[in-house]
Amino acid sequence: ASGNLTPLRRIFKIDVSLDEDGDAARSFARNFVSFNAADDADRYRRLGLPIDQLRALQDRYQRGAEIAEAASLVGKELVDWVVLAGTVAEVSDRFAEYVEYADRLGFEQVILAVPLGPDPPKAVGLAGELVGRMIGKPRVVYPTVSS
Repeated sequence: ASGNLTPLRRIFKIDVSLDEDGDAARSFARNFVSFNAADDADRYRRLGLPIDQLRALQDRYQRGAEIAEAASLVGKELVDWVVLAGTVAEVSDRFAEYVEYADRLGFEQVILAVPLGPDPPKAVGLAGELVGRMIGKPRVVYPTVSS
């Protein structure tokens, strides 16, 4: 907006799918992962994701497949690359690593984003539990990275 001198905030987004049943959380994330991985396959390939799954997803979508059909090709490895999915206990260590990484890079805020989980209200509560596990843990404070 013209005249707005407020600097933009640096926000680190983590896509999550949480449930009390880790398999249900990962299964729910498969639709999201299939669409995003196929759409941005070149970037994911450069990150070292399984090329065979990415090509199969792209091919399936190019032939007009629905998301649920393409999602059947998504394995646990691909879900784990794209989404923080599982129970709070299963993902808490990775979440802590992501928060530390965000701190090191000078991000001011971390947000948890879609797909959330098979039961969104429950997933929001579980996300609160996940964040709560970080409270009181010693954290390294990194200097802000200037742009």
